[in-house]
Amino acid sequence: MKDILKNYRRRLLNLGSSNRALVLLRLYRELHLDVEALDFVNGKPAFEIIDKLLSGKKKITLSPYADSRHAPVAAVSRRLRFIKRKAEMVFEERGSKELYLGWPFVHGKFSDGTAVRSPLLFFPVRLQVNAAQEWELQPDEAQPPQFNQSFLLAYAHYMGTPVAEELLELDLSTLPQQPLEFRTKLYELLKEQQLSINVGREFFTDKLIRFTDYKKADYEAELKPGQLHLEQEAVLGIFPQAASYLLSDYDALLEQEDLLEMEQLFGTSDASINLAVQAQHTFTAFAMDASQEVALQAVKQGQSVVVQGPPGTGKSQLICNLVSDFTARGKKVLVVSQKRAALDVVYRRLSQQGLGSFAALVHDINADRKAVFTQLREQIDQLDEYRKQNLALNSIYTDREFLEVGRGINKNLEKLENFKSALFDTSRSGWSPKELYLSSSLQRPHITLASAYKSLPSHALVEFLPRLRQYIQQAIPWQKEEFVWQERRSMKDYTWQERQELEQVIQALPDEHAVLLQNMSDLSGYAFTLAELPKYKAALEKVKQLQALLAQEG
Repeated sequence: MKDILKNYRRRLLNLGSSNRALVLLRLYRELHLDVEALDFVNGKPAFEIIDKLLSGKKKITLSPYADSRHAPVAAVSRRLRFIKRKAEMVFEERGSKELYLGWPFVHGKFSDGTAVRSPLLFFPVRLQVNAAQEWELQPDEAQPPQFNQSFLLAYAHYMGTPVAEELLELDLSTLPQQPLEFRTKLYELLKEQQLSINVGREFFTDKLIRFTDYKKADYEAELKPGQLHLEQEAVLGIFPQAASYLLSDYDALLEQEDLLEMEQLFGTSDASINLAVQAQHTFTAFAMDASQEVALQAVKQGQSVVVQGPPGTGKSQLICNLVSDFTARGKKVLVVSQKRAALDVVYRRLSQQGLGSFAALVHDINADRKAVFTQLREQIDQLDEYRKQNLALNSIYTDREFLEVGRGINKNLEKLENFKSALFDTSRSGWSPKELYLSSSLQRPHITLASAYKSLPSHALVEFLPRLRQYIQQAIPWQKEEFVWQERRSMKDYTWQERQELEQVIQALPDEHAVLLQNMSDLSGYAFTLAELPKYKAALEKVKQLQALLAQEG
């Protein structure tokens, strides 16, 4: 179990070269823009963009959207269009905002030799084209500027040091806004948290350097393990960060010594499982089929389930029914999804059934906070109205009718459950009635066993069938008319004493047979054998005639 968790943690952290928040050796056209490329494109040095970000400016002009007189504008504008389109697509698909300006960059190798080239700081931003047809950068106020989470966690992992928790939670907007004072404070924070990163004099100059593309081998050639330093590079682009926040959860699971099986993560105490779910305690706002009801009842009984199926098979509808059922019973339900569209579908369906007021749709914890608070205030203002609706006569009548229908459903379910139990009951013969019905046919040869079937359960049949076949093979000759013992007597009712007497008679037969043969030989003057029997039978008629003649003369 520990190995599984460590493997998942490693995948989540993604400390390999594929994590662009840790190792960015080259810029990708659709994802990144070297901020130094904006140097004097708009008539001002590129570092001024950093200056305005630190000072809290709301709008920062980057470059004209189009300018045929200045060649660099076209290349810059094309890249900005790609980045803006990618950021919007990520937001639509996952609901996460991943557009940042990263500055400065950490270069070097961790103590184990793992190379790193990553932004130290991330400034969340938005791209747009203003009314003057200029590319404009705006700080994203929905999330604060922060340290690169992936770098801090990777530093702790590879350097064998505790995670700098204070830096993980630090809001960079609380630091001084003047660029030189900001960098001085940043330097002091790195020393306080014992992050071994060399900060040279170039870091304190107001000039960005060009971001140079490297091949992996060329970049690592002159680096030494355990040596890190800062470079005045800045990149605007897509840097996924969400996965890093789950690492602490995996660390907490790894510290649990008694965690041995995956099922323990989803375990529910037996006391909390309701084994008899009554119909009047099920509140579903949407229609459902049998498979959906099975999944819903399993969840209500405390089980963890995975529901799979192609689009249109009712997965979202099942989620909506779970939400309506649990909320109707006073529970709180959290629905999470990696896809923004999936949450929108669930929320839209709930709203269609009048449950939208009781559900809060959150795609961004900061951007949607105001809407959620407004919705909560409206709910509080409606409390008196809800009480009146609950005490109205039609509500009371509806509750009673619902209760009666629920009890009727329970009775039918109990009857059907009894039928089901009987249909699959194997206690009598080892086979269920369903299996016997499906595997039997009155058109095939059969015999009536009456009550004898109780002596032939399924487990005894394996031994009984070979014995039956052997008996039949031996019994067939006995049933033929020419069989010598055709008129034999049955000995099944013989007592023990009678059996003993019969055995004595059988044992005496050879002696009696010998005496009989001797007498016949003495009377006839010839040796008598079984082979001579046909001759004696043929002469029997003549013998009888001789006996009659002799009787007449005498």
